[in-house]
Amino acid sequence: MFCCKRIFVLVFAVCLQVLVGQDPLLPVKYVFLFIGDGMSYPQRQITEEYLQATQQRGLLINSLPCRVGSTTYSANAAITDSAASGTAIACGLKTNNGILGQDPAGNRLESIAETAKKNGRKVAIITSVTLNHATPAAFYGHRKSRSLYYELGVDLVHSGFDFFGGGDIAHADKVPSSISPEENVGNLLEYAQTKGYKVFFGRDLLKCQPADGKVIAVGRKGGTLPLTMEWSEEVPTLAEITRKGIEMIDNEAGFFMMVEGGMIDWACHSNDLGSTLQETIAFDDAVKVAYEFYQKHPGDTLIVVTGDHETGGLTLGVQGETYHSKISNVAAQKTSCTVFNACFSNLKKTNPKAAFADIKPFLTASFGFQFTDAEEGGAVIRLTAAEQQKLECSFYRAMGNNETLGKCFANPADGKEFAKTDPGFLRLANLLLSEKANVFWMTTGHTALPVCTSAVGRYAEEFTTPDPAVVAANQPFQQPGLAIPAAANDNTDIAKRLRAIMGKIPR
Repeated sequence: MFCCKRIFVLVFAVCLQVLVGQDPLLPVKYVFLFIGDGMSYPQRQITEEYLQATQQRGLLINSLPCRVGSTTYSANAAITDSAASGTAIACGLKTNNGILGQDPAGNRLESIAETAKKNGRKVAIITSVTLNHATPAAFYGHRKSRSLYYELGVDLVHSGFDFFGGGDIAHADKVPSSISPEENVGNLLEYAQTKGYKVFFGRDLLKCQPADGKVIAVGRKGGTLPLTMEWSEEVPTLAEITRKGIEMIDNEAGFFMMVEGGMIDWACHSNDLGSTLQETIAFDDAVKVAYEFYQKHPGDTLIVVTGDHETGGLTLGVQGETYHSKISNVAAQKTSCTVFNACFSNLKKTNPKAAFADIKPFLTASFGFQFTDAEEGGAVIRLTAAEQQKLECSFYRAMGNNETLGKCFANPADGKEFAKTDPGFLRLANLLLSEKANVFWMTTGHTALPVCTSAVGRYAEEFTTPDPAVVAANQPFQQPGLAIPAAANDNTDIAKRLRAIMGKIPR
Protein backbone atom coordinates (compact mmCIF):
# COMPACT_ATOMS: atom_id res chain seq x y z
CA MET A 1 0.00 0.00 0.00
CA PHE A 2 2.82 2.32 0.91
CA CYS A 3 4.56 1.65 -2.45
CA CYS A 4 1.33 2.34 -4.33
CA LYS A 5 0.97 5.67 -2.59
CA ARG A 6 4.54 6.62 -3.47
CA ILE A 7 4.01 5.71 -7.12
CA PHE A 8 0.79 7.74 -7.20
CA VAL A 9 2.59 10.76 -5.71
CA LEU A 10 5.42 10.54 -8.25
CA VAL A 11 3.03 10.23 -11.19
CA PHE A 12 0.97 13.14 -9.86
CA ALA A 13 4.13 15.25 -9.49
CA VAL A 14 5.22 14.55 -13.08
CA CYS A 15 1.73 15.39 -14.37
CA LEU A 16 1.74 18.59 -12.34
CA GLN A 17 5.09 19.59 -13.83
CA VAL A 18 3.70 19.10 -17.32
CA LEU A 19 0.60 21.14 -16.47
CA VAL A 20 2.64 24.08 -15.13
CA GLY A 21 5.07 24.02 -18.03
CA GLN A 22 8.01 22.34 -16.29
CA ASP A 23 8.14 19.29 -18.56
CA PRO A 24 11.58 17.90 -19.45
CA LEU A 25 13.20 19.64 -22.38
CA LEU A 26 12.66 17.97 -25.74
CA PRO A 27 15.59 17.80 -28.15
CA VAL A 28 16.17 20.81 -30.38
CA LYS A 29 17.21 19.77 -33.88
CA TYR A 30 19.57 22.61 -34.83
CA VAL A 31 21.78 24.25 -32.22
CA PHE A 32 24.18 27.16 -32.83
CA LEU A 33 26.64 28.43 -30.23
CA PHE A 34 28.50 31.65 -31.05
CA ILE A 35 31.43 32.72 -28.86
CA GLY A 36 32.98 36.17 -29.19
CA ASP A 37 36.47 35.72 -27.74
CA GLY A 38 37.23 38.72 -25.53
CA MET A 39 33.71 40.06 -26.08
CA SER A 40 31.71 41.25 -23.08
CA TYR A 41 29.18 44.02 -22.49
CA PRO A 42 31.56 46.89 -23.43
CA GLN A 43 32.50 45.44 -26.83
CA ARG A 44 28.83 44.88 -27.65
CA GLN A 45 27.73 48.28 -26.35
CA ILE A 46 30.46 50.35 -27.99
CA THR A 47 30.05 48.60 -31.35
CA GLU A 48 26.31 49.26 -31.09
CA GLU A 49 27.02 52.95 -30.40
CA TYR A 50 29.36 53.09 -33.39
CA LEU A 51 26.88 51.50 -35.79
CA GLN A 52 24.04 53.71 -34.58
CA ALA A 53 26.21 56.81 -35.05
CA THR A 54 27.61 55.89 -38.47
CA GLN A 55 25.01 53.61 -40.11
CA GLN A 56 21.84 54.16 -38.05
CA ARG A 57 21.60 50.47 -37.21
CA GLY A 58 22.62 48.16 -34.39
CA LEU A 59 23.98 44.66 -33.80
CA LEU A 60 21.72 41.65 -34.30
CA ILE A 61 23.23 39.97 -31.24
CA ASN A 62 22.01 42.86 -29.09
CA SER A 63 18.44 42.45 -30.35
CA LEU A 64 18.03 38.78 -29.44
CA PRO A 65 15.05 38.53 -27.07
CA CYS A 66 16.59 36.50 -24.22
CA ARG A 67 19.72 37.43 -22.30
CA VAL A 68 21.51 36.92 -19.01
CA GLY A 69 24.89 37.72 -17.51
CA SER A 70 27.44 34.90 -17.21
CA THR A 71 30.36 34.85 -14.79
CA THR A 72 33.67 33.65 -16.22
CA TYR A 73 36.16 32.87 -13.42
CA SER A 74 38.27 29.71 -13.71
CA ALA A 75 38.87 27.04 -11.09
CA ASN A 76 42.06 28.69 -9.89
CA ALA A 77 41.69 32.38 -10.74
CA ALA A 78 39.19 35.23 -10.75
CA ILE A 79 40.37 36.14 -14.26
CA THR A 80 40.11 33.31 -16.75
CA ASP A 81 42.02 32.51 -19.90
CA SER A 82 40.40 31.15 -23.06
CA ALA A 83 41.32 27.53 -22.30
CA ALA A 84 39.56 27.44 -18.93
CA SER A 85 36.58 29.48 -20.11
CA GLY A 86 36.31 27.47 -23.33
CA THR A 87 36.31 24.26 -21.30
CA ALA A 88 33.63 25.66 -18.97
CA ILE A 89 31.39 26.61 -21.90
CA ALA A 90 32.05 23.38 -23.82
CA CYS A 91 32.05 20.86 -20.96
CA GLY A 92 30.11 22.48 -18.11
CA LEU A 93 32.86 22.25 -15.49
CA LYS A 94 35.48 24.66 -14.15
CA THR A 95 39.14 23.93 -14.76
CA ASN A 96 42.45 25.74 -14.22
CA ASN A 97 43.75 28.35 -16.62
CA GLY A 98 45.65 26.75 -19.49
CA ILE A 99 43.90 23.36 -19.33
CA LEU A 100 41.67 22.12 -22.16
CA GLY A 101 38.97 19.47 -21.88
CA GLN A 102 40.18 18.21 -18.52
CA ASP A 103 39.39 19.01 -14.91
CA PRO A 104 42.16 20.34 -12.63
CA ALA A 105 43.09 16.75 -11.68
CA GLY A 106 43.58 15.76 -15.32
CA ASN A 107 40.37 13.77 -15.76
CA ARG A 108 38.93 13.85 -19.26
CA LEU A 109 35.72 15.87 -19.77
CA GLU A 110 33.19 15.31 -22.53
CA SER A 111 32.16 18.41 -24.44
CA ILE A 112 28.66 19.12 -25.71
CA ALA A 113 30.06 18.78 -29.25
CA GLU A 114 31.35 15.29 -28.46
CA THR A 115 28.00 14.38 -26.88
CA ALA A 116 26.19 15.67 -29.95
CA LYS A 117 28.41 13.61 -32.25
CA LYS A 118 27.97 10.51 -30.09
CA ASN A 119 24.19 10.95 -30.27
CA GLY A 120 24.24 11.01 -34.06
CA ARG A 121 24.23 14.73 -34.81
CA LYS A 122 26.64 16.32 -37.25
CA VAL A 123 29.12 18.79 -35.75
CA ALA A 124 30.90 21.86 -37.12
CA ILE A 125 33.60 23.92 -35.44
CA ILE A 126 34.34 27.30 -37.02
CA THR A 127 36.72 30.07 -35.92
CA SER A 128 38.47 33.14 -37.26
CA VAL A 129 41.72 32.06 -35.56
CA THR A 130 43.63 28.78 -35.92
CA LEU A 131 41.55 25.61 -35.65
CA ASN A 132 43.58 24.27 -32.71
CA HIS A 133 43.53 27.49 -30.71
CA ALA A 134 42.13 27.40 -27.17
CA THR A 135 38.42 28.08 -27.71
CA PRO A 136 37.74 25.75 -30.65
CA ALA A 137 40.02 23.10 -29.13
CA ALA A 138 37.92 23.10 -25.93
CA PHE A 139 35.20 21.30 -27.91
CA TYR A 140 37.37 18.36 -29.02
CA GLY A 141 40.74 18.59 -27.20
CA HIS A 142 41.86 17.00 -23.94
CA ARG A 143 45.28 18.32 -22.93
CA LYS A 144 46.99 19.68 -19.84
CA SER A 145 48.16 22.76 -21.74
CA ARG A 146 46.67 24.91 -24.48
CA SER A 147 50.19 25.35 -25.90
CA LEU A 148 50.30 21.70 -27.06
CA TYR A 149 49.19 22.73 -30.54
CA TYR A 150 50.39 19.65 -32.39
CA GLU A 151 48.77 17.29 -29.89
CA LEU A 152 45.54 19.31 -30.07
CA GLY A 153 45.72 18.95 -33.84
CA VAL A 154 45.83 15.19 -33.36
CA ASP A 155 42.73 15.48 -31.15
CA LEU A 156 41.03 17.51 -33.89
CA VAL A 157 41.48 14.74 -36.45
CA HIS A 158 40.47 12.02 -34.01
CA SER A 159 37.27 13.86 -33.07
CA GLY A 160 35.65 12.84 -36.33
CA PHE A 161 33.66 16.07 -36.41
CA ASP A 162 32.12 16.74 -39.78
CA PHE A 163 33.31 20.26 -40.62
CA PHE A 164 36.18 22.44 -39.43
CA GLY A 165 36.46 25.92 -40.93
CA GLY A 166 38.50 29.07 -40.36
CA GLY A 167 42.23 29.51 -39.96
CA ASP A 168 44.89 26.85 -40.48
CA ILE A 169 45.93 24.11 -38.05
CA ALA A 170 48.80 25.75 -36.13
CA HIS A 171 52.07 23.80 -35.99
CA ALA A 172 50.63 21.23 -38.39
CA ASP A 173 54.10 20.01 -39.41
CA LYS A 174 56.03 20.82 -36.22
CA VAL A 175 56.24 17.48 -34.43
CA PRO A 176 57.41 18.06 -30.82
CA SER A 177 60.49 16.11 -29.79
CA SER A 178 58.70 15.04 -26.61
CA ILE A 179 55.70 13.51 -28.34
CA SER A 180 54.94 9.81 -27.94
CA PRO A 181 55.52 7.56 -30.99
CA GLU A 182 51.82 6.71 -31.30
CA GLU A 183 50.92 10.41 -31.59
CA ASN A 184 53.64 11.23 -34.11
CA VAL A 185 51.43 11.24 -37.18
CA GLY A 186 53.51 13.58 -39.35
CA ASN A 187 51.90 16.53 -41.10
CA LEU A 188 48.46 16.96 -39.54
CA LEU A 189 46.64 17.97 -42.70
CA GLU A 190 48.07 14.99 -44.56
CA TYR A 191 47.16 12.74 -41.64
CA ALA A 192 43.62 14.14 -41.64
CA GLN A 193 43.22 13.05 -45.25
CA THR A 194 44.16 9.47 -44.32
CA LYS A 195 41.31 9.63 -41.79
CA GLY A 196 38.71 10.57 -44.37
CA TYR A 197 38.91 14.36 -44.38
CA LYS A 198 39.08 16.45 -47.53
CA VAL A 199 41.07 19.68 -47.20
CA PHE A 200 40.21 22.93 -48.99
CA PHE A 201 42.09 26.24 -48.97
CA GLY A 202 41.13 29.89 -49.49
CA ARG A 203 37.99 30.62 -51.44
CA ASP A 204 38.09 27.09 -52.85
CA LEU A 205 36.60 25.98 -49.52
CA LEU A 206 33.33 27.53 -50.66
CA LYS A 207 33.23 24.88 -53.42
CA CYS A 208 33.06 21.90 -51.08
CA GLN A 209 29.79 19.95 -51.10
CA PRO A 210 28.05 17.60 -48.63
CA ALA A 211 29.08 14.70 -50.87
CA ASP A 212 32.70 15.46 -49.94
CA GLY A 213 32.04 14.08 -46.46
CA LYS A 214 34.21 15.35 -43.62
CA VAL A 215 35.99 18.61 -44.47
CA ILE A 216 38.74 20.83 -43.08
CA ALA A 217 38.29 24.26 -44.70
CA VAL A 218 41.36 26.48 -44.26
CA GLY A 219 40.56 30.10 -45.08
CA ARG A 220 44.17 31.24 -45.05
CA LYS A 221 47.25 29.02 -45.01
CA GLY A 222 49.68 29.36 -42.15
CA GLY A 223 47.62 31.25 -39.61
CA THR A 224 44.39 32.97 -38.66
CA LEU A 225 41.89 34.64 -40.92
CA PRO A 226 43.03 38.25 -41.42
CA LEU A 227 41.60 41.11 -39.40
CA THR A 228 38.62 42.62 -41.19
CA MET A 229 40.57 45.86 -41.75
CA GLU A 230 43.18 43.83 -43.68
CA TRP A 231 40.81 41.68 -45.71
CA SER A 232 41.57 40.52 -49.24
CA GLU A 233 39.23 38.90 -51.75
CA GLU A 234 41.25 35.67 -51.67
CA VAL A 235 40.00 34.87 -48.16
CA PRO A 236 36.38 33.97 -47.28
CA THR A 237 34.76 35.82 -44.40
CA LEU A 238 33.63 34.24 -41.15
CA ALA A 239 30.04 34.68 -42.33
CA GLU A 240 30.77 32.91 -45.63
CA ILE A 241 32.43 30.00 -43.82
CA THR A 242 29.45 29.79 -41.45
CA ARG A 243 27.06 29.62 -44.41
CA LYS A 244 29.12 26.87 -46.02
CA GLY A 245 29.32 25.01 -42.71
CA ILE A 246 25.52 24.97 -42.40
CA GLU A 247 25.22 23.62 -45.93
CA MET A 248 27.74 20.88 -45.12
CA ILE A 249 26.10 19.58 -41.92
CA ASP A 250 22.39 20.22 -42.47
CA ASN A 251 20.64 16.86 -42.11
CA GLU A 252 17.53 15.21 -40.65
CA ALA A 253 19.34 14.00 -37.53
CA GLY A 254 20.16 17.57 -36.50
CA PHE A 255 23.46 19.32 -35.84
CA PHE A 256 25.55 21.35 -33.42
CA MET A 257 27.69 24.24 -34.65
CA MET A 258 30.14 26.38 -32.67
CA VAL A 259 31.40 29.59 -34.29
CA GLU A 260 34.11 31.69 -32.63
CA GLY A 261 34.93 35.30 -33.39
CA GLY A 262 38.49 34.88 -32.15
CA MET A 263 40.00 38.03 -33.62
CA ILE A 264 37.93 40.27 -31.32
CA ASP A 265 40.24 39.16 -28.52
CA TRP A 266 43.39 39.77 -30.57
CA ALA A 267 42.28 43.32 -31.41
CA CYS A 268 41.44 44.04 -27.77
CA HIS A 269 44.83 42.77 -26.60
CA SER A 270 46.36 45.43 -28.86
CA ASN A 271 43.88 48.10 -27.71
CA ASP A 272 43.05 48.50 -31.40
CA LEU A 273 39.62 50.12 -31.22
CA GLY A 274 38.91 50.23 -34.94
CA SER A 275 39.69 46.54 -35.38
CA THR A 276 37.72 45.65 -32.24
CA LEU A 277 34.59 47.25 -33.70
CA GLN A 278 35.11 45.70 -37.14
CA GLU A 279 35.71 42.22 -35.70
CA THR A 280 32.57 42.47 -33.57
CA ILE A 281 30.61 43.49 -36.68
CA ALA A 282 32.09 40.56 -38.64
CA PHE A 283 31.09 38.24 -35.80
CA ASP A 284 27.56 39.67 -35.86
CA ASP A 285 27.44 39.07 -39.63
CA ALA A 286 28.15 35.38 -38.98
CA VAL A 287 25.29 35.26 -36.45
CA LYS A 288 23.03 36.78 -39.12
CA VAL A 289 23.68 33.74 -41.32
CA ALA A 290 22.46 31.43 -38.55
CA TYR A 291 19.52 33.77 -37.94
CA GLU A 292 18.46 33.39 -41.58
CA PHE A 293 18.47 29.62 -41.03
CA TYR A 294 16.46 30.06 -37.81
CA GLN A 295 13.81 32.08 -39.67
CA LYS A 296 13.32 29.09 -41.99
CA HIS A 297 13.22 26.60 -39.10
CA PRO A 298 11.94 28.60 -36.09
CA GLY A 299 10.49 25.64 -34.21
CA ASP A 300 13.61 23.50 -34.54
CA THR A 301 16.45 25.99 -34.01
CA LEU A 302 18.24 27.59 -31.07
CA ILE A 303 20.94 30.26 -31.33
CA VAL A 304 23.02 31.16 -28.28
CA VAL A 305 25.58 33.98 -28.32
CA THR A 306 28.11 34.54 -25.55
CA GLY A 307 31.70 35.56 -24.82
CA ASP A 308 34.43 33.63 -23.06
CA HIS A 309 35.76 36.66 -21.13
CA GLU A 310 36.36 40.39 -21.52
CA THR A 311 39.67 41.68 -22.89
CA GLY A 312 41.13 45.15 -22.50
CA GLY A 313 39.07 46.62 -19.67
CA LEU A 314 37.15 48.56 -22.32
CA THR A 315 34.75 51.29 -21.29
CA LEU A 316 32.87 54.16 -22.88
CA GLY A 317 33.94 57.29 -21.04
CA VAL A 318 37.24 59.13 -20.47
CA GLN A 319 38.36 61.29 -17.54
CA GLY A 320 37.47 64.94 -18.08
CA GLU A 321 35.26 64.33 -21.13
CA THR A 322 31.58 65.18 -21.50
CA TYR A 323 28.74 62.69 -21.33
CA HIS A 324 28.41 62.65 -25.11
CA SER A 325 29.72 59.80 -27.22
CA LYS A 326 32.40 60.60 -29.80
CA ILE A 327 32.57 57.05 -31.09
CA SER A 328 32.06 58.09 -34.72
CA ASN A 329 35.64 59.44 -34.66
CA VAL A 330 36.82 55.82 -34.93
CA ALA A 331 35.76 55.92 -38.57
CA ALA A 332 38.98 57.87 -39.19
CA GLN A 333 41.02 54.71 -38.52
CA LYS A 334 41.90 52.98 -41.78
CA THR A 335 44.75 50.70 -40.68
CA SER A 336 44.80 47.77 -38.28
CA CYS A 337 47.36 47.45 -35.52
CA THR A 338 49.19 44.65 -37.33
CA VAL A 339 49.62 46.64 -40.54
CA PHE A 340 50.70 49.71 -38.59
CA ASN A 341 53.18 47.62 -36.59
CA ALA A 342 54.63 46.11 -39.76
CA CYS A 343 55.07 49.51 -41.43
CA PHE A 344 56.72 50.98 -38.35
CA SER A 345 59.07 48.01 -38.05
CA ASN A 346 60.00 48.41 -41.71
CA LEU A 347 60.74 52.13 -41.18
CA LYS A 348 62.89 51.33 -38.16
CA LYS A 349 64.84 48.78 -40.17
CA THR A 350 65.31 50.77 -43.38
CA ASN A 351 65.70 54.24 -41.87
CA PRO A 352 66.90 53.98 -38.23
CA LYS A 353 67.56 57.74 -38.15
CA ALA A 354 64.09 58.66 -39.34
CA ALA A 355 62.55 61.86 -37.99
CA PHE A 356 59.07 62.16 -36.55
CA ALA A 357 58.08 64.07 -39.70
CA ASP A 358 58.68 60.88 -41.69
CA ILE A 359 55.97 58.98 -39.81
CA LYS A 360 53.40 61.80 -39.68
CA PRO A 361 51.84 61.10 -43.11
CA PHE A 362 51.31 57.48 -42.15
CA LEU A 363 49.75 58.48 -38.82
CA THR A 364 47.38 60.75 -40.71
CA ALA A 365 46.48 58.06 -43.23
CA SER A 366 46.08 55.38 -40.52
CA PHE A 367 44.31 57.25 -37.73
CA GLY A 368 43.22 60.55 -39.25
CA PHE A 369 45.53 62.51 -36.92
CA GLN A 370 45.73 66.17 -37.82
CA PHE A 371 49.04 67.86 -37.02
CA THR A 372 48.51 71.23 -38.75
CA ASP A 373 45.57 73.42 -39.66
CA ALA A 374 46.14 72.63 -43.35
CA GLU A 375 46.27 68.84 -43.06
CA GLU A 376 45.62 66.84 -46.20
CA GLY A 377 44.27 63.33 -46.64
CA GLY A 378 40.93 63.73 -44.91
CA ALA A 379 42.30 63.95 -41.38
CA VAL A 380 39.61 64.56 -38.78
CA ILE A 381 41.31 63.93 -35.42
CA ARG A 382 42.98 67.11 -34.21
CA LEU A 383 45.84 66.50 -31.75
CA THR A 384 46.76 69.07 -29.13
CA ALA A 385 50.34 70.33 -28.86
CA ALA A 386 50.82 68.22 -25.72
CA GLU A 387 49.52 65.09 -27.48
CA GLN A 388 51.78 65.71 -30.46
CA GLN A 389 54.78 66.10 -28.18
CA LYS A 390 53.96 62.90 -26.31
CA LEU A 391 53.62 61.02 -29.62
CA GLU A 392 56.89 62.48 -30.93
CA CYS A 393 58.83 61.57 -27.78
CA SER A 394 57.39 58.07 -27.81
CA PHE A 395 58.40 57.71 -31.46
CA TYR A 396 62.05 58.58 -30.80
CA ARG A 397 62.09 56.31 -27.77
CA ALA A 398 60.75 53.42 -29.86
CA MET A 399 63.33 54.16 -32.56
CA GLY A 400 66.11 54.06 -29.98
CA ASN A 401 67.17 57.59 -30.95
CA ASN A 402 68.20 58.75 -27.49
CA GLU A 403 69.96 61.83 -28.79
CA THR A 404 66.83 63.30 -30.33
CA LEU A 405 64.70 61.99 -27.48
CA GLY A 406 66.82 63.95 -25.01
CA LYS A 407 65.96 67.15 -26.85
CA CYS A 408 62.25 66.55 -26.18
CA PHE A 409 62.75 67.44 -22.53
CA ALA A 410 64.30 70.59 -21.12
CA ASN A 411 64.70 68.79 -17.81
CA PRO A 412 66.32 65.28 -17.95
CA ALA A 413 64.15 64.24 -14.99
CA ASP A 414 61.07 64.76 -17.17
CA GLY A 415 62.52 62.29 -19.67
CA LYS A 416 62.97 59.64 -16.99
CA GLU A 417 59.42 60.16 -15.78
CA PHE A 418 58.12 59.90 -19.35
CA ALA A 419 59.89 56.58 -19.81
CA LYS A 420 57.98 55.18 -16.82
CA THR A 421 54.58 56.03 -18.27
CA ASP A 422 55.15 55.69 -22.02
CA PRO A 423 52.99 52.77 -23.26
CA GLY A 424 55.08 52.51 -26.41
CA PHE A 425 54.68 54.37 -29.68
CA LEU A 426 52.39 51.85 -31.40
CA ARG A 427 50.03 51.45 -28.47
CA LEU A 428 50.08 55.21 -27.75
CA ALA A 429 48.72 55.91 -31.22
CA ASN A 430 45.87 53.46 -30.55
CA LEU A 431 45.17 54.98 -27.14
CA LEU A 432 45.11 58.53 -28.51
CA LEU A 433 42.51 57.57 -31.11
CA SER A 434 40.44 55.80 -28.43
CA GLU A 435 40.62 58.88 -26.21
CA LYS A 436 39.36 61.02 -29.08
CA ALA A 437 36.41 58.62 -29.31
CA ASN A 438 35.80 58.96 -25.55
CA VAL A 439 36.80 55.31 -25.02
CA PHE A 440 39.22 54.04 -22.38
CA TRP A 441 41.32 50.87 -22.17
CA MET A 442 42.38 49.69 -18.72
CA THR A 443 44.70 46.83 -19.73
CA THR A 444 46.06 44.75 -22.60
CA GLY A 445 44.99 41.58 -20.78
CA HIS A 446 41.78 39.92 -19.67
CA THR A 447 39.42 41.12 -16.93
CA ALA A 448 36.91 39.40 -14.63
CA LEU A 449 33.90 41.24 -16.04
CA PRO A 450 30.88 38.97 -16.63
CA VAL A 451 29.82 38.49 -20.24
CA CYS A 452 26.42 38.79 -21.87
CA THR A 453 24.75 35.58 -23.03
CA SER A 454 21.80 36.10 -25.37
CA ALA A 455 19.59 33.72 -27.31
CA VAL A 456 16.75 33.31 -29.77
CA GLY A 457 14.72 30.30 -30.87
CA ARG A 458 13.35 27.23 -29.19
CA TYR A 459 14.05 27.19 -25.43
CA ALA A 460 15.82 30.56 -25.69
CA GLU A 461 14.12 31.48 -22.40
CA GLU A 462 16.47 29.01 -20.71
CA PHE A 463 19.09 31.76 -21.12
CA THR A 464 17.07 34.43 -19.36
CA THR A 465 16.42 33.36 -15.79
CA PRO A 466 19.37 32.25 -13.66
CA ASP A 467 19.29 28.72 -12.36
CA PRO A 468 18.97 29.06 -8.54
CA ALA A 469 21.10 25.96 -8.06
CA VAL A 470 23.90 27.45 -10.15
CA VAL A 471 23.75 30.77 -8.29
CA ALA A 472 23.83 28.98 -4.92
CA ALA A 473 26.75 26.79 -6.01
CA ASN A 474 28.74 29.86 -7.03
CA GLN A 475 28.38 31.72 -3.75
CA PRO A 476 31.05 29.83 -1.76
CA PHE A 477 33.69 30.67 -4.36
CA GLN A 478 35.91 33.29 -2.76
CA GLN A 479 38.41 35.24 -4.83
CA PRO A 480 39.74 38.66 -3.80
CA GLY A 481 37.80 41.39 -5.54
CA LEU A 482 35.36 39.01 -7.25
CA ALA A 483 31.65 39.61 -6.74
CA ILE A 484 29.21 37.15 -8.30
CA PRO A 485 25.97 38.93 -9.24
CA ALA A 486 22.89 37.17 -7.89
CA ALA A 487 21.18 37.76 -11.22
CA ALA A 488 23.87 36.06 -13.29
CA ASN A 489 24.46 32.56 -14.50
CA ASP A 490 27.89 30.99 -14.69
CA ASN A 491 29.54 30.06 -17.99
CA THR A 492 29.36 26.37 -17.04
CA ASP A 493 25.57 26.68 -17.11
CA ILE A 494 25.70 27.22 -20.88
CA ALA A 495 26.98 23.69 -21.48
CA LYS A 496 24.61 22.18 -18.93
CA ARG A 497 21.56 23.75 -20.55
CA LEU A 498 22.66 23.04 -24.12
CA ARG A 499 23.36 19.42 -23.22
CA ALA A 500 19.80 19.10 -21.87
CA ILE A 501 18.33 20.98 -24.84
CA MET A 502 20.10 18.84 -27.45
CA GLY A 503 19.44 15.51 -25.73
CA LYS A 504 19.15 12.57 -28.07
CA ILE A 505 18.58 12.83 -31.80
CA PRO A 506 15.23 14.49 -32.65
CA ARG A 507 12.82 11.92 -34.07
